[in-house]
Amino acid sequence: EEEIAFAMALAEQVGIAIANGRMFKQLAQQVDFLRELQSISQLVNSTLDLDRVLTTIVELLPRSLQAQGCTIRLLTPKSKELELAASAGLSREYLDRGEVVDEKNTIRALRGEAVAIQDVTADDRVLYHEHMVREGIRSLLAVPIKVMDEVIGIIRILAREPRQFSEAEINFSLAVAEAGGSAITNARTYRKITLLFNQIEEHEHFLANIIDCIRPQLIVI
Repeated sequence: EEEIAFAMALAEQVGIAIANGRMFKQLAQQVDFLRELQSISQLVNSTLDLDRVLTTIVELLPRSLQAQGCTIRLLTPKSKELELAASAGLSREYLDRGEVVDEKNTIRALRGEAVAIQDVTADDRVLYHEHMVREGIRSLLAVPIKVMDEVIGIIRILAREPRQFSEAEINFSLAVAEAGGSAITNARTYRKITLLFNQIEEHEHFLANIIDCIRPQLIVI
């Protein structure tokens, strides 16, 4: 009985040590994610170039999560169709496999939910299983890109090894998507303004050319 009691007491102490170790590891991971989030947010908000914003996200987000690749699909402002806007770490063959708008993970992400899939080869929330296998993808995390509670697109993070995305990883991805959403909206607005100014400038040149052409007739009149 004394040996049993000793073993139980020892096991309890081991359990406490393991729990503390796990807690410390989770806290350390959260601190790392906060640093990564700050760095990514600063980068995407330091430019109004839309392509640069998108490239920064698809390159840095999977690196932070130790994943293989990443894609960003955005809803077009007028037609609300989902279009591939940027990608990293994935082959052209995989990207051209077909539309993903009918996939259950995409539908749920467009509704504002985060979707984590541990094994894409045996999950009905994913289509194109053969393409996933050929690309070497086993796990997927899809998160919505929101701006003022409005979903404007989705980010999908793809991993080679089967993995269960932790709550910290999901929250980190959501935070990056939120920061990216603001930067994408700002870059889109800047692009529209730039296009408008260019159009105005072109119209001014056009009117100036017309006036130059008819100036002699005006002088005569």
